[in-house]
Parts: sequence; structure tokens; C-alpha cells
Amino acid sequence: MKTFIKFAAIVFAGVVCTNAVAAAPASMDKINGALRDCYRASDQSVAGTNLHDRGVVACNRALHYSPTNELKASALHNRGIIELYAGEEEAAFESWERAVALSDRASVTHFALAQLAYRRGDLARAYELYDILMKCNLDAAGLAGYKDVIQSNFEVVRARVQASK
Repeated sequence: MKTFIKFAAIVFAGVVCTNAVAAAPASMDKINGALRDCYRASDQSVAGTNLHDRGVVACNRALHYSPTNELKASALHNRGIIELYAGEEEAAFESWERAVALSDRASVTHFALAQLAYRRGDLARAYELYDILMKCNLDAAGLAGYKDVIQSNFEVVRARVQASK
């Protein structure tokens, strides 16, 4: 559980497999403000404040204004953190599933979702997500601090999946 909480403190969905950067849209002030509010709310959730409703609204606003799938995935990642800390595990799972579906970049969201899938007993989904992560550069920004945990968790999940066959 300690590792699970530790990874959730990551606020931005870090890019692992690709380094493409989206061009800045014309209304960046509105987008940046919405994303900043969303990130701040997820930070406050990690810090123990009870701002679930306000945080979800901020992340939904960021989701609405974000012009790219990468920014939308980031907003969903942060909404998942807020939901997780509010005890809304199912909502966090759904937000993180939507985030990984929007982005073809393996990120800390994949790790968060894999951890939660494993905790919920969904070994097939956990294995799929860890497998994606293992095929990426785990030394890249965003996941470097979790490299050992990802590798050891992948081995545990793979062993459990093989044992269940």
C-alpha cells in the first residue's frame, strides 16, 4: 500500500516511450489555468485535504479545455488521484483507464492503473499494463524512481498469471 500511495503523488503523467510535444494552442491561458487548478487539487488530495468535489470539477474543466489527448490524459490522471484519495477507487480506475486509452505513451498512469488492477485482482489487466511499461525506457523521466518497483511487480504479476493457467 505504501508504494501504491507513493506513486499516486506523481501529479503529471510523465512521458516514457516518446518525446513528441504538442504545439501550443491559441487559448493557452485558459488551458493552463484549468490544468494548474487540476494539478493543485490533486496535490491537496495527496496532502490530506478533503477537496474531492472541487478537485473533480477542476480536472473536468481541464479535460474540457485541453486540445490534445496528452493534456486530456494528464487531467484524467490527476482526477484519478483525487478520486483515489477520496476513497472512490472505481472512479479512479475509470479515469486512469480513459487516460491510457487517450495516450499511446506509456506513463506513470499505466503504473497507477497496473497497481490498482493488481490490487483489485484483475491479473490480466495488470499484466498487460506492466508488460507495456517493461517495453519502455524505465530510466526516462516520470518512471525512473519507480523502475525497481515496476520490475519486481511485473515479475510477481507474471508469476501469478502463469500459475493461474
